[in-house]
Amino acid sequence: MPELAIPVTGRFSYEVMADVMTVLAFPEVDESRRRKIAVLLCGWYVHELLYRASEHAFDPLPHLNPDHLTIEDRSIMKFIRQMNDRLRRLERAAHVAIAILQDAAPGEPASTPEDLGPRSVESVMLWHLGREGGDEANFKKRKWRPAQPVIHLAAALAVKMQDCVRNGMEPPGVFELMYSPQNLIDLLEEAAAYEQYVEAATRLKLANKNMIRLRLVA
Repeated sequence: MPELAIPVTGRFSYEVMADVMTVLAFPEVDESRRRKIAVLLCGWYVHELLYRASEHAFDPLPHLNPDHLTIEDRSIMKFIRQMNDRLRRLERAAHVAIAILQDAAPGEPASTPEDLGPRSVESVMLWHLGREGGDEANFKKRKWRPAQPVIHLAAALAVKMQDCVRNGMEPPGVFELMYSPQNLIDLLEEAAAYEQYVEAATRLKLANKNMIRLRLVA
């Protein structure tokens, strides 16, 4: 299982979360490309923060890296649209994984009916497609297979979204996820738990050696 170290010393939490979100949405890119996307994401976040600060009358400067104020790139919004699209795909793949991992993840509410029978990737996938629509081959190609290296992170994020909905709250978007340091802590703690669940779930048919393990380092 590859391990990716994310530095935290001297960085704001949104910068660390930008690294995490980039790995989650673009697990296939190399390190150089990943860094560029994360910097663009930080630039978008800072400009969005400044806009929201003007709306709500608070001083954002103590909460941001001034280097990100100068990032002006037309491709920023392209990456944000791509990220949102990929996060939606990851969430659907995560729902399949979570349904299979329920035996290993105590406390998770059932997301499939009891009469579905033994839960496998195929049975759960077909059940979800029957509810939400879509083609099995397309689901596997565009959602399930690309999600495998980060399925533990995707599951952790999906659980957070489900918890918000269950509690009558609006699920956080990319900005909200980056704004709160607690979101970073929650996501990584939940993902670490799901790493263990995935490793124990033979029915998930995952190549665990390809799953990216994130670790925060000084």
